[in-house]
Amino acid sequence: MRFSWYYLLLITAIVLIGGYSVISRLNKPRQQALEMPAKPESPVEIQAAQSGLSREELLIGDVIIKDFYGGEIVRTASAVMNGNWIALPVGMMIGGNSILFQRKEEGFITVDKVFWLENDPVILCRFSEEQVSGSMKLNPWKLSSPLEWRPLLRNNSFYLEVISFRNRGSFSSFRLPADLNEPGVFIQNKRIVGWTFGEGWEEGFLWTGASGANLIENLDVDQFYFLVLSDSRETQLMTAVRLEDTDVSLSERLDAYAESFRLQSKLPVEDLPSTLDLRFVLDQMHVHALELIENGFAGDVIRI
Repeated sequence: MRFSWYYLLLITAIVLIGGYSVISRLNKPRQQALEMPAKPESPVEIQAAQSGLSREELLIGDVIIKDFYGGEIVRTASAVMNGNWIALPVGMMIGGNSILFQRKEEGFITVDKVFWLENDPVILCRFSEEQVSGSMKLNPWKLSSPLEWRPLLRNNSFYLEVISFRNRGSFSSFRLPADLNEPGVFIQNKRIVGWTFGEGWEEGFLWTGASGANLIENLDVDQFYFLVLSDSRETQLMTAVRLEDTDVSLSERLDAYAESFRLQSKLPVEDLPSTLDLRFVLDQMHVHALELIENGFAGDVIRI
């Protein structure tokens, strides 16, 4: 039986007020997470450069992340370091189950081990097979040395001066200018010292840990997913976002979003991809709730 207009208006008011309340509560930690010491308007200075590296000195391939069902959810360019290591942002792993690497038209290589410490925004992944020859070495970033950024899919490069950064676990990070919105690597003395990860990732990351020769994995890929991302708000949110492109009903989509807020958040807000921005998520929930009410399914909204 459909609700009367009186109840419909009442429920709409509850949704609107409740949505505002949820947004207010959820935005508080976001604001706290983003409250950092005052930064210059531009955290880097950029100067065009002609790289001294030939393209062959960077060993580049595709990283493919697949979900539990074997579906491809991420494909991005990556540079190999020290024979069998690649770097990925932790947030890119959300919703995944396995990681593969493919160079040109060659076969897939499985990533089975990783190096990751709590609070690290980037995960270093190691191939299961023997080292691939011809890759560049990984070294820690030195503030005093010239820093070159090299895109992985183009031949130009830039020299940067990082003015403002913050230390995060084994890395230093800084806000990227718009020119650096694609996969790339930071280079010093023909050694990789950091990364950019392309659209959706607004920070650059510089390695401050041990040299690549001394890098030792500390987790299996399965262990990482279990410890960091299983039963997490972020994983459930990614599931809900992907339902937007399916024929799943509005009530099921809203239910998927709501379920995420019953789970614990395991990653800092700044490590999430832009598709999981909480403001976008809450807007989607609000739109779905209002559409359900307008179509006479206010009971579903109350139940959820």
